Order: sequence, then structure tokens, then C-alpha cells
Amino acid sequence: MYEKKALELQGYHISIVDLNRIITSLLIKLNDRLQHNYFGYQTKKLLNSLVDSEREKLNQSFIDYISTLIKYIEKFYSEQKELAELTAIFGFCDLNQIKFHQIEKCIDFLRMDIDRDKLFDEMSILQSKFKELNSYRESLSRQISQYINNDARSVYEEFNNDLCNESHDEDNLIHKPTTENHEREMEFRSDQFWSFLLAKSKPMCIEMHKIISYVYSIPCSNAFVEGVFSHMKSAWTASRNSMVNETIAAELKIRLNSTMACEDFFSFA
Repeated sequence: MYEKKALELQGYHISIVDLNRIITSLLIKLNDRLQHNYFGYQTKKLLNSLVDSEREKLNQSFIDYISTLIKYIEKFYSEQKELAELTAIFGFCDLNQIKFHQIEKCIDFLRMDIDRDKLFDEMSILQSKFKELNSYRESLSRQISQYINNDARSVYEEFNNDLCNESHDEDNLIHKPTTENHEREMEFRSDQFWSFLLAKSKPMCIEMHKIISYVYSIPCSNAFVEGVFSHMKSAWTASRNSMVNETIAAELKIRLNSTMACEDFFSFA
């Protein structure tokens, strides 16, 4: 359980937005095991095969281990807890759960230079677009999947040039009656949700784009740094060991996007 969460924190798409969800979930599970004195079925079978004295001793060692683990997690999480809780709101893929004052608290903490009046108007635009997208017969999950798999690069380029036109796929979507409940399949990540929503919203929501871009660039583990070392290991040699940040960035762009066509790479870079 702990190992799975540790590996999840090292995921390439994991950011500070996910930290509160992951840690909170882990702490709940660990505390539940302590509360119910349950350490797994195989462990239970092993304990039942022991004499009482050995069983109590071993059982106590499990309790001590998990208790120590909880204290360790809480100690190191406390340093990032406030930021993690403030940014966690962007992990919701439902704008009805996100309030403007919550976003304000987040940007205040991050000391971001954001036009609050424009941001408020942009939230109205995004909420309206979110409601519209959810009214389509095709589920939000399906729409995002199509966007990620087929249209991400082209929409990204159009978005940057403020020339984004509605997708041809969207023209073929049929609206549901407003009285019908629309069940959304949550089969997408929050970063994919925001990318899709911002790309579909017009006019461009520049202030929200700044916030989302900044928040999702904050790592919640050292996996990002270790990834840089892993990719750049072969490039760092005895005679080439003082590369500036710009050189490293250029190397990584080439290494991580080598499968792209030349024209696409030129536009992307």
C-alpha cells in the first residue's frame, strides 16, 4: 500500500495538485488498519498460527511500524500541507465544486500577479462552457479522450494564436434535454480536464491559463529532478559537465519529442 502510493507520487503527470489527495488517502488507509488491527489476510493467518506470546509481540511490532510510518508521513507532509490543500481544488473535474474565493486564496499564497476582475469573468466563461460540454450526448470523458488522442496538438497551436475554432466533432454532438441527468465518467486526469476546458473556452481565459500552468508545474516529489538526471546522464561527460539550463532544456525537448514530425516539432518548440 505504501509502496503503491510512493510510486504514484513519482508519476510523470503528478503535481502539487495531487499531493493532498494521495497523502490523505494513504493516511486514512493506514489509520484504518491501526483502528481495526488489520495488517492483511496473509499476516492474519500467520499470526493465528503462533502461540499467544509470539502473536502479541509480532502484532505490536506491526502497530509500532504503522504508527511510525504515519508520524513520518505527517512530519514531512506538514511542510507542504498548506500549499497542497490550497492547490487541491484544481484536482476537481467539476467547476461547481470550485469557488472563486478558494482560487483567490491559492494565488495569494503563491503571490501570483493575476488580474482578479478578469479572473472572475473568466470563471463565468469557464462555468458556462463546462455546463455546455456536459449537456452533450457524448460524455465529458469521451470528449476529453478524443481531444487528448486526436486534437491536442492542433488545438494547442490554435489556442496559442487565439484562432481556435470549435472542433468538427463538436458540431456533430447532440444536446440532451436539460431535464435529463448527465452522468459523467471520470476517466481522465484533472490536468487533461483543464487543458480541454481552456482550449474550448472563448474568449481565451488568459488569467486562468496562467494559474493552471503555474500550479501544474509544481512537482510534489523529486521524481522530476531525477528524471532529468536519468535522461541527461549520457550527455554529461568529463568534457561536457557545465551545461547551462537552456542547453539542458533544449536537450530534453529533443530527447522527449524525437517521435514528432519535423513540422510539428518546430511549432511545438
